[in-house]
Amino acid sequence: MRKTVAVALALVFGFGLLWHGTDGFRAFTSETARRLAILQEPKPLPAVQLEDQNGRTFSWQDQRGQWVLATFIYTRCGDVCRLLR
Repeated sequence: MRKTVAVALALVFGFGLLWHGTDGFRAFTSETARRLAILQEPKPLPAVQLEDQNGRTFSWQDQRGQWVLATFIYTRCGDVCRLLR
């Protein structure tokens, strides 16, 4: 009887830890947990000027309500880029 109670308590405790550690069984990786956190509390985009493929500048606020695909690349690199060649 004691063994059964101990096993039951261990299972309940284990499931409780798993539930807590996975955000209610929703996030089994740290990346999924990060995405859930962003969905719950989105971070504001910084106020920056972006440039499109035609050289026109715009801001994130100009694109509100539209889908935007953005890639951030280095156009100049004076130090580590030489080492990466």
